Amino acid sequence: MLSNGSHAQWASIQGVVTDYENSQKLEGANVTILQIDNDNRFKGVATDRNGFYQIGSIRSGVYEFKVSFLGYETYVDTIRFQLGDIRTLSVTLKLDANQLGEVVVEQQAGGVLREEGRQRVSPMDLSRIPTPVVGGDLVSYLQTLPGVVSLGGRGGQLFIRGGSPSENMVLVDGILIYKPFHIVGFFSPFPQDLISSADFYAGGFSPYYNGRISSVLDINMRNGNKFEYKASAAVSPFVTDIVAEGPFGVETASWIVSMRRSLIQTTSKAFIEPEQPLKFESHYGKISFNTNDVQCSSLLMHTYDRGRLDFEKDETIRWGNILIGGQCQVLPEESKLLLETNVNFSHMWNQTENEDQKDSFSRVSRVYMDINMTQYVNDIRFIFGAFLTTRYMNYDIRGRFQDLDTERYALFNMGTHFEVTIPLGDKLKVQPGIVASIIPGIYKPSFEPRFRTAWQPFGSENQELSAAFGVYRQPLVGISDMRDASSVFTIWMRAPFDGAQMEATHYLLSWQQSIGNFNWSLEGYYKDLENISIPTWTTVARVSTELTLADGYSYGSDLRFEYSKGRFYGMVGYGYSLTMYESSQDNFGFWFDDPVQSFHPPHDRRHQVNTTASYLFGEYLVGVRWQLGSGVPFTQPIGFDEVLFFDKGLPDVRGTVGTRRVILNKPYEGRLPVYHRLDVSVERDYELENNLELNVKAGAINTYDRRNLFFYDVFTNTRSDQLPLVPYIAFKIGSK
Repeated sequence: MLSNGSHAQWASIQGVVTDYENSQKLEGANVTILQIDNDNRFKGVATDRNGFYQIGSIRSGVYEFKVSFLGYETYVDTIRFQLGDIRTLSVTLKLDANQLGEVVVEQQAGGVLREEGRQRVSPMDLSRIPTPVVGGDLVSYLQTLPGVVSLGGRGGQLFIRGGSPSENMVLVDGILIYKPFHIVGFFSPFPQDLISSADFYAGGFSPYYNGRISSVLDINMRNGNKFEYKASAAVSPFVTDIVAEGPFGVETASWIVSMRRSLIQTTSKAFIEPEQPLKFESHYGKISFNTNDVQCSSLLMHTYDRGRLDFEKDETIRWGNILIGGQCQVLPEESKLLLETNVNFSHMWNQTENEDQKDSFSRVSRVYMDINMTQYVNDIRFIFGAFLTTRYMNYDIRGRFQDLDTERYALFNMGTHFEVTIPLGDKLKVQPGIVASIIPGIYKPSFEPRFRTAWQPFGSENQELSAAFGVYRQPLVGISDMRDASSVFTIWMRAPFDGAQMEATHYLLSWQQSIGNFNWSLEGYYKDLENISIPTWTTVARVSTELTLADGYSYGSDLRFEYSKGRFYGMVGYGYSLTMYESSQDNFGFWFDDPVQSFHPPHDRRHQVNTTASYLFGEYLVGVRWQLGSGVPFTQPIGFDEVLFFDKGLPDVRGTVGTRRVILNKPYEGRLPVYHRLDVSVERDYELENNLELNVKAGAINTYDRRNLFFYDVFTNTRSDQLPLVPYIAFKIGSK
């Protein structure tokens, strides 16, 4: 219906802009048409996240058609339009070797500027963060952003603006991954070599994303090279990587594979005290097929993690992910729309092994299908689609949660989403939208309104005020034992209380500004939380606990400054956050005589500072990262006693020593010590024969050997610290 609007008698042109070498979609490319005999007839747009552009309302005539993107050769053509023409013209751009030096300088600024809450992350952003491998890693970069809390160098969990890890949505080429990061906090299955880009939303995300209430990380994995075979291998004391790619025999298809495996469990015996009983690996493969009007790909990923987070205990945690899926993007002939579809399967399992307790496990699988359409009517953009989701869950957690035992069930979900982008003049645009979904027989129909807007008061992208509002619901709950913020064992289930989906309402307001080579931004947010499933316990610490519902709120702000000029890049970010949960006193048993218990959850970090800088000294790139975080909450012990149990008869109260217990204070009244750490690195590239390149990187983690606390056991009065000073040297060799 939309394609046959009131201006159907005018001509239009649309297409997708991609990279010539690997057919990767290029977002932000400038597409313009200029009537050759009439300079006033000029139109221009920028490609969206799919590389898609559309220009309508074109009068008859001969036009110069131009596509340009920084670092690429400009594409120019001459096109004659007749009234009623609907042209489809997809363009591939080749890298311009003469501009590559300029690209390094111009594209360095990426940590400050956002578009309606979305932060675009590029491989170049990852390369600026010192990590103990050649190249960067996505999870190390995310930890430098204000509002993103990581509780240690192991565990692989991120808490974003008051939300728990299970409330974050992480997509890999449209496939949901439940446990996306590795057990060693520097690493993920998403190194710099494999990703094309990532979109990060700390809140206020669009209706395209649904089913999570905290944040979205949408990762686009890169395609393989269509023309050449390439390979690389890297090694460091922490991890080894192998990547290979090449064509499928025709210029329209390519492949890429990789394997990453940790070495720290073996190498730590020589240079880290204590030894690190941690292991991880990931395997990845992708096939891509691309023509002018059709782009399809299929992906397979497997991850595995194992280790002991508390080195003094015998409990081992294991988890793994399997992702299989495909996606296609189609430009139908004689139609003014872009069609995109995804079909995929994801599975996650995790389990604990403990000599003193029965092993616990939890598994979840997800089958997902969707179809999405993007269409322009003049300057108004419509994005709409529908989705089907089926989830299968089972768990056995006897002895860990009192009111949960074993369960196996399925959850079916279907719905639709809609968003329209309406420009109101040259300075203001609004983006209203909605998600409508239903889970038959379990929850009532859900309607989640969303609204985003951006205003450029001076008519330039250099100054922008943006705001967002949205209602977000989550039917699937990931339960972890909140008594220990470092606990990573997660039980996935539908909300344990009938009719109570988790819900969050987001409010965001931000200002960003560019002045020459200097950028800065300030964003404030507020989240209203309802029906959050949390574990509770009484004043006596026990192995198992109960579940209940809590309401709450989270608010804060983040301030970022970024400067880039010549060989220097620097960014400083400060984040303030406060998260509070509230639950009825009845849920806590016999505690202190308050009608409502209010407490800060164990990931509530009030202040956080991150500083990153890099400078190119000749051929040596030096990188520095310093981070500081205020202490997170913990529950203080009051004292100890011993208890005798009478359920199996009368014990010998004179001659039997009871079971030791810890008597606890009100929840999370204490704060752990301040955390801070300095990482440094220096690297250089060497050109070798046979078109090979050697990259060498040396550096140190925790350079001044700060003793940062990771875990404290009140039962045994022992502490477990994060990594001490760890020097390293890493190598990578591969095709140019």
